[in-house]
Amino acid sequence: MTYRARAFAVGLIVLANSLQAQWPAKYLRPALRGTVTDSLTGKAVAHATFSVRERSGIGWTDSSGRYLYFDAPVGDIEFALNCPVSRGLVGKSILTQRLHIGPATDTIVNFRVDGSRCQDSPATTRRVELIGHYTSGFETSVLQPCAPMIEPESSAYASGGYIWVEASDSAHFGLGVKWPKRAANADYPVVYVRVIGDLTGPGAYGHLGGATYELKIAEVLEARAAAGHDCR
Repeated sequence: MTYRARAFAVGLIVLANSLQAQWPAKYLRPALRGTVTDSLTGKAVAHATFSVRERSGIGWTDSSGRYLYFDAPVGDIEFALNCPVSRGLVGKSILTQRLHIGPATDTIVNFRVDGSRCQDSPATTRRVELIGHYTSGFETSVLQPCAPMIEPESSAYASGGYIWVEASDSAHFGLGVKWPKRAANADYPVVYVRVIGDLTGPGAYGHLGGATYELKIAEVLEARAAAGHDCR
């Protein structure tokens, strides 16, 4: 999601929250609301994302750490909080808690979280050589490296375990490397590759921001059909 799209989504949430204050109470289902603060400093945790497992969509805490989820499903729900991030949509999970939403009144829950786990690490770019399995397909251009990319525990960015690659097929890789023939029934073909490129991160890259790193390919040293022993 681009920053413009994110801003639009935030705008919709703010608008909806504003409209809620104007709607007659008889048209509203109970809301879940409260605050998120840092347990170490007592400061508000602004722009953290929250979601309810039983429903789609996400919301953000405001600059004062307040959150509001209206039209909440009555009964037991799973509420999740994620670290605020500046590059991307959703940071790593910082809290998951079961809550009970009653049918008659708003449910107010104030959360205190360890903000030190949400350090917004600066993004860097470095030239690397990587080996692993590259998968191409619809909204898919990812490299699963043989050596996992390990982020510090304090990093605010969730790791999807793979790297987003700025290339959609062998034509983008090019450079005279013979690309393995694609099977007729392979919607998401997997290829073993050894590549050199510029690795940027941490952040949230690719489809739905699921990758913590992004790789811009500079050179393909090897490409062949994937095998089970590739990463041993």
